[in-house]
Amino acid sequence: MNHPIIFSALLCLGLSACNAETSTPKPSHPSDVKDVKSVSAIQLNIVLNKLRVRDAPNTKSKVISKLSKQDKVMWSGEISQKRDAIKINSVKFNTQWIRIKLNNQSEGWIYAAAAKIDTKVSSPLVEKFAVLRSHSFFGESLAKEITQYRHIYHTTSNDKQFAQNYEKGQKLREKMVAVLEKKAEVDDKNVMDMTWLEAVMPGYRVARVAEGTMYYLFTNFKQMLKVADKTEGAADNNFLAISIDMYDWGQKDLDEQFVGRESFFYAWMEQTWDYGGDSLLGQGKHIYLLKRMTDFSKNTELFKQAINQYKTALVEDLSNPDATETHGFREKKPKRAKEIDEILNYQSPLLSADDTAAIQKVRDSL
Repeated sequence: MNHPIIFSALLCLGLSACNAETSTPKPSHPSDVKDVKSVSAIQLNIVLNKLRVRDAPNTKSKVISKLSKQDKVMWSGEISQKRDAIKINSVKFNTQWIRIKLNNQSEGWIYAAAAKIDTKVSSPLVEKFAVLRSHSFFGESLAKEITQYRHIYHTTSNDKQFAQNYEKGQKLREKMVAVLEKKAEVDDKNVMDMTWLEAVMPGYRVARVAEGTMYYLFTNFKQMLKVADKTEGAADNNFLAISIDMYDWGQKDLDEQFVGRESFFYAWMEQTWDYGGDSLLGQGKHIYLLKRMTDFSKNTELFKQAINQYKTALVEDLSNPDATETHGFREKKPKRAKEIDEILNYQSPLLSADDTAAIQKVRDSL
């Protein structure tokens, strides 16, 4: 997907096969740094091959070592004041350099976008690195929203706070994806590791979509459950359990990496290609999930917007009477009619008069 935008002063990391695009930088000095005091250091994972480690935070300084993808280095918080705009593997970054310690205890500078943190670790330095990455990639305003979301995610104490932050996260995710569409094209030969986003935006998982041409952030309900388990109140746990069922219920041989994660296809759909699939109406999934949502909504007002989105998606699938290029049916008309009858007889208060009329219209056509 091409999104032409002006992007000036692209500098070179000196990677092999010219995977980074560059223009001539102004030399900087090792004293041109901002020292973040810390009593400890954190481990960073390198995401690029043949990464040059330099003796100063600029591309004109001496190369003192080279690192490979998946190498591990230590960082104690030192960041260059100067940012450099660099395009790596078709992804546009504008961030600082960080001073790291190698396994032989020598120190040097690498471009911050060439490293990521372990998302399972939590510490002040981890937070500093997340702020650094989000601020430089998404801009000050959006990065501030991301930081606020992340803070509440890690400190929420009850299901009400969790629900409010969840809704903020869903809106925030769409803003982040819009930036990704502009800055992060996918190079099939040299795919950039974008999993650093999962530390910046906890509770979400990055993946390539649209036939591998763009990046997207999917809600990671399974990860969120670990947070909900520690809060007061059960609404957040129950909502996340429903959300997992919305995508996983009745799915056979689901790849482990997709378990408990949002998808573009709900459990009542069987994906047949990147942009479409077949409805499983007639197999009981629609009525089962409608009952789950209805029972949940009877006990709480929390997550009302999210539940309504699920309900709307379910009704849209029920309101498709005919097979199209992107939407087919696995079951024959008698089975589909039987499940629609169950749904109409159930009389869920979640269904509006318009919803019921649309479903009834489909039933009449079968």
